[in-house]
Amino acid sequence: MSGTAWSFKETMYKGDHMNGPESKYRVVGHSELDQQDPVSLYYEYQDIAYPYETIGEFQLFGKEGMEAFLPLLPVEQLPICLNGKHGATPVSQLIRFGQAIGLTSLWVKHEELNPTGSFKDRESAVVLAVALEKGIDSVYVASSGNAAVSTAAYAQKARLACVCYVPEKTSIEKKALITLYGAGIV
Repeated sequence: MSGTAWSFKETMYKGDHMNGPESKYRVVGHSELDQQDPVSLYYEYQDIAYPYETIGEFQLFGKEGMEAFLPLLPVEQLPICLNGKHGATPVSQLIRFGQAIGLTSLWVKHEELNPTGSFKDRESAVVLAVALEKGIDSVYVASSGNAAVSTAAYAQKARLACVCYVPEKTSIEKKALITLYGAGIV
């Protein structure tokens, strides 16, 4: 599939199975997507099926962040990392706030500490890993900002071309970050 364009949003659309009949995700090729009405494409929850019998130990002990959950991801490894830890952001207990709202144990995960400041970095790490595994050389994303910034950052690290489709209302700061990471904006 070298030279094929691919978008992580396409994993949410109808199409051929990405990893065989037991795949968690479905994907369509770029040429197929061009021939379909994108509005009619939708996420098919009934198509998600984990082959539980093939998943051994999970959470993988001794691993941090997303790597602890590799058996549940559609990739063998996560080769692109911007900060040395895939999603290993800390958690904090909110004792007083939890008590104020009647909860005995309330925790918050500090996703703002991900490399681009967004939980979207988790998705981008997986998407770009899939692109690399499949020999794909460009990715596309439609986003109002955070997913585009994250995808652009991970694509730059993976040395893949990236085009981000963002609405006109996207802030100039986010657009600047996208272009700083070398991605095109449409």
